[in-house]
Amino acid sequence: MVEVNRARFGQPELRDAQPSTTRFDDLQIRAAMTETLRQQAAPISRRLAEVKGLSNNAIRRLESIEQTIESERNARVDDLTVLVELLTEGWRAMNLRLERIEAALERQPSNVVPIRESA
Repeated sequence: MVEVNRARFGQPELRDAQPSTTRFDDLQIRAAMTETLRQQAAPISRRLAEVKGLSNNAIRRLESIEQTIESERNARVDDLTVLVELLTEGWRAMNLRLERIEAALERQPSNVVPIRESA
């Protein structure tokens, strides 16, 4: 508004100035919009690339952790298998020993007199 008032009161540079009604062609508009979008999208693109890199890094780390856990699990399963085999063999050895002791006791005459005969 101030410029319009100055133009009325005789300032020739403002009086002769016409509002810019120049038409832009589609190529100029498209180029301007493309450049603006490029400027606005560049930081977003960098951030997106950073997030993608970080997610790929996280995926690699998770895969490494998964492999470590899998190998640890397999090692624990192997340990459990060995433990079960040891326990089983221990019980078998104890059964054999008890059978030998029982057989040796049956061959010896007993000094125990039964009170009642079972029917």
